[in-house]
Amino acid sequence: MALVDVAPFIWPGGNTHGFASGLITAAICDVTGEKCAFCGLIPSTGAISRVGIKLGAVTNANAATQITVSLQTLDADGHPSGTLLDAANGQWQRTGASILTANAWTWFDFTDVTYGSGAAAVAKGDPFAVVFEMTVRGGADSVTVQGVDVNIRSRMNLPYVDLYTAAWAKTANAAVAPNVVLEYASSAYVVAPEFGGISNTSVSANNEEKGARFRLPFPARIAGLIDYLLYTKASGQTSFQRHLIADATSPGGVRLASTADIDSDLSDNPTTVNASGIIRFATPYEAAAGTWYRATCTGTGVHGILYSRNVESNALLTQVLGTTDFYWCDDNGSGGWTDVDSEFPTLRLVIDQLDDGSGGGGGGGGLITHPGMAGGMRG
Repeated sequence: MALVDVAPFIWPGGNTHGFASGLITAAICDVTGEKCAFCGLIPSTGAISRVGIKLGAVTNANAATQITVSLQTLDADGHPSGTLLDAANGQWQRTGASILTANAWTWFDFTDVTYGSGAAAVAKGDPFAVVFEMTVRGGADSVTVQGVDVNIRSRMNLPYVDLYTAAWAKTANAAVAPNVVLEYASSAYVVAPEFGGISNTSVSANNEEKGARFRLPFPARIAGLIDYLLYTKASGQTSFQRHLIADATSPGGVRLASTADIDSDLSDNPTTVNASGIIRFATPYEAAAGTWYRATCTGTGVHGILYSRNVESNALLTQVLGTTDFYWCDDNGSGGWTDVDSEFPTLRLVIDQLDDGSGGGGGGGGLITHPGMAGGMRG
């Protein structure tokens, strides 16, 4: 193989609204007929068997409360039409008390023999909405539906959040984006980071090496890292470093590549700041396809806090990141690592060379199709 220069890009992609995304209230449904919709385009042809939504505060004490979740078409104005996307399929409806749990990722199963109407056949590119509706409010019941909290400057306009009280109203220019998982039949997920899929957010301890365990599906040269870190010079961090290490290397061990020791004053607010930046290795590293590595953050004084996002399972990283082979790791304090394959850090690789497809070797060589990408991605 031969690696050739490309315009530097970030891998994995995903997290399309930027590193700052956490969770935020999209809607509070506490009146009969109120709805919250996540609207967009179907990412892949198939049959959607269930959808997952993160709920916030929930009061569900009244037996008369009825909740309906459905896949609907969009009307000419881009609002949910009230018509199911697939005839009578793609709807979940249940009445009763204690049917929803507060602050929990919740699955609404269209194939449930009691509450579902059947999996919905969908076609790639079709406009659609996942609609959460308080069809009947009993007593003082209420449900908070959570979306992704985004920086307004980095938000996309499609997909979007649409709310119904007396009429539909899109959340134009608001710092909220959809947060829903589409599960296809056979418990499969497709690459659709624009729809979120985050169930929680976490922060690391301050004095530990942490980052991502990963493997690339293609040979590439890693030039550096980009991350979203809380730099805390006021708490004793005087400088910071980024590293690439072999999978089996212990925390603090021999590095395959590292950045220079970078002074924490190199920030527009070095006292205490949430900072995102590209940091390049002193010498880029040519990584083999299919080989596990670790990309980590350290600091002098204290290491700083690295943020992370949680999903419900490793398989769900397919939707959120486009790969299941990039997830959280940190120093376990006993000379090894703690790996969490349902959590990913706000850190990515910066790649500046790819295989040109000539010859073999280098962990497989040639053109390699990225797994899970519809139509393939050539690397």
